Amino acid sequence: EAALAAVGSGTGTITMLKDKTISDFDERIVIPTGANITLDLNGHTITSAIPCAGGAHDSTYVVEVEEGATLNLVDNSDAKGGQFVHTTGDIGTTFLRNAGTLNMSDVDVRNFFYGILDNSTTNVFNGNPGTYGIISNCDFTTVHRTLNFEEGSVGTIEGCTIVMTGSEGGGLGAYIALYLEKGGTINLLEDCHISSSAQNTIQLLSGGRIETIRDCTIV
Repeated sequence: EAALAAVGSGTGTITMLKDKTISDFDERIVIPTGANITLDLNGHTITSAIPCAGGAHDSTYVVEVEEGATLNLVDNSDAKGGQFVHTTGDIGTTFLRNAGTLNMSDVDVRNFFYGILDNSTTNVFNGNPGTYGIISNCDFTTVHRTLNFEEGSVGTIEGCTIVMTGSEGGGLGAYIALYLEKGGTINLLEDCHISSSAQNTIQLLSGGRIETIRDCTIV
């Protein structure tokens, strides 16, 4: 928290020196409007113990990128292994809300109910969509809506594993690993493994589209 406060709405790099647990929503990682932050997990784990009473709502995520902010989430350590995990994965627990710009590299996300929820997520945030530059070499495993981009604009997703383990009702309707709607786009989806325990793995609605899919396994 002190490092983020020191950078404020400026530009800077924060390198994790030890594991961290975040137990309350008010302690979440917030990238404020105007900031351009690189957060290097440096092989460490950030654990969310933020509780959730159930369902999708706007106070369960552990990372928030505000409108007009940029977060570059990386692991530059030699061994990699940097990750975000949740202690329970209960219904409604969420990794990240993005209203700004997000890039990710070599960071894993595990045991959350939801993965990335774009700021345009219907019936939760209903805000302006976020943008995504490159998401590369990340493993996402969640129960529901692993990558819920909705109206967001995504450049490239490459070398990622995207796994949704849930198959029952509840939460944001149909269980889907990767979701786009209302003009949301992915420019390039390459060398990824995407799987779902439910009927739908990828769903594109109301103009949502993926421009190019190359060398991917979708099951």
